[in-house]
Amino acid sequence: MLEDLAREAGLDPGPAGEVDVPYATRDYSTLERALVAGAGLRSAVEHAGAEAVRRMIIDAAARFRQPEGFGIVQDLTAHA
Repeated sequence: MLEDLAREAGLDPGPAGEVDVPYATRDYSTLERALVAGAGLRSAVEHAGAEAVRRMIIDAAARFRQPEGFGIVQDLTAHA
């Protein structure tokens, strides 16, 4: 699909594929800021409130907690 979009834009894409994108933060505060700003959770904050989103992040990230911070592997990212 990405290759088709690139061709429609007049580009000559290389081979498509997927790659894991490891993501780690040193503490909860950094994780929260990154997810709200970078992962598009700002609209969730506007809809459900900051505390509800904060609780959701804490609950979802708990299993990724490591002594040196949070280590999270995001979904696969496609590239072409």
